[in-house]
Amino acid sequence: MNAKLSLALIALVGVGVFALPSTMALFSGQHSFYNIDATGNQIPCQKCHGDVKAELNSGLSTVTGTKGPHADFQCEYCHRSEAGMASGDNAIVKLTYANVTGPAAVTSVYVATTIQNYETGNFPKQITGVGAATKTISDWSVFSAKNLDLTTFVEKTDYRDDRGFYAGQITAQSAGILYNFSRVSETATFSNGAPLDQNTSTQNNAVDPSAVTISGTGSFNFNGSGSREVTPGTRYHAASLVSCMECHGGEQEKGVAGYEIGSAEPYMHSGWLIDPTNPNSGCQNCHYSTSSHTPAFEHALEAGGFGLTKFAGDTGSVEAHNAFVKTNDGINRFGYGASNGACIACHTHVAVDINFQKGYKLSFSATESSAGQYSVGNFAVEGNVNIAVYGNGSGQTFATGNKTYSWTPGTNLYINGSGAKVVGLGTAGTSSSDSATALTTGQ
Repeated sequence: MNAKLSLALIALVGVGVFALPSTMALFSGQHSFYNIDATGNQIPCQKCHGDVKAELNSGLSTVTGTKGPHADFQCEYCHRSEAGMASGDNAIVKLTYANVTGPAAVTSVYVATTIQNYETGNFPKQITGVGAATKTISDWSVFSAKNLDLTTFVEKTDYRDDRGFYAGQITAQSAGILYNFSRVSETATFSNGAPLDQNTSTQNNAVDPSAVTISGTGSFNFNGSGSREVTPGTRYHAASLVSCMECHGGEQEKGVAGYEIGSAEPYMHSGWLIDPTNPNSGCQNCHYSTSSHTPAFEHALEAGGFGLTKFAGDTGSVEAHNAFVKTNDGINRFGYGASNGACIACHTHVAVDINFQKGYKLSFSATESSAGQYSVGNFAVEGNVNIAVYGNGSGQTFATGNKTYSWTPGTNLYINGSGAKVVGLGTAGTSSSDSATALTTGQ
């Protein structure tokens, strides 16, 4: 082998060693994409959210290694509620209304509508059949639509389509028969052609629920109703869009008056939480029970004590933390009557920094009767103590700031009954204590 050929071979090997791996990585790694579209999400969320994954897997006990209550959850349990959809923008909801007054031969009624209508409760809970053929819903009043409390259903017009109709389609009904809302399911869209915008006659890429064809058995045909177009991240990628009370609110009626989602099955979840191809998916992941339990897998998950559940004794009237839970923090989602911030602050590894304002002094009257018994009343809190308190994620480290007192006695008070006159605790912004010196000098 001559010298020139040898050098050429060495150069070729060198190019292969240094260039080919990066080239292969470019095409096999940087140009291989995880899918996120109307057929599902294959992105391993823990690539970016390793801290969340670690927290979910954290044990309740460092000694026994007991798994945390959400250890076996998949991300889509909370963040991709519409099964099979990447965002929910173009998902379709199928509402089922069960026949409650007619003969058994009269089947249920089905409505195709938008995710937005369902999630805002913008659908009636009771309708009366008028014998209409399958058609677009232009006016709910023709169906004698009612809320759960049987008041007249008033549609939220913000979610109407471009013709001013309710965004939905309803199957034929039997005249005069009463139907109650009984179930909802979500389905990904499929179409052989996008519909035309009713006003501009141009192609519309969004799904038009009124163009969905529904059979008498409730099967949907999406031909001509719209595309599979989605906008990733716009609906279910953020934790702020998930309320803890969606799972922990119990079976109470949810939402604002007139738009409740009534169901004996909280959040109507059975159709999308169970993945038969995943051995780690099952009722036991949430309910900590077994199939032999009666009822199967049932275990109460309600956040009791705050008046959020169906139980008569759960009024929240004696709960000191009621305001923490029921105040919208403006940061996390405030859904179903409770703040995510309160749940996160107590139940996750998130540090909490609170600026407390507490009462300085408890005042009350004690009146003695002729029999030597006391009647106690007129309880009041006087003065303020401001203090900042900080606790880290584990709760094993905490810190407190300087206390700021503000209180002026309403009557003359004397230290130990006959000592120096109490003149107060200074003014707001003055760091002090409640020692005898402070009571007399305000320092």
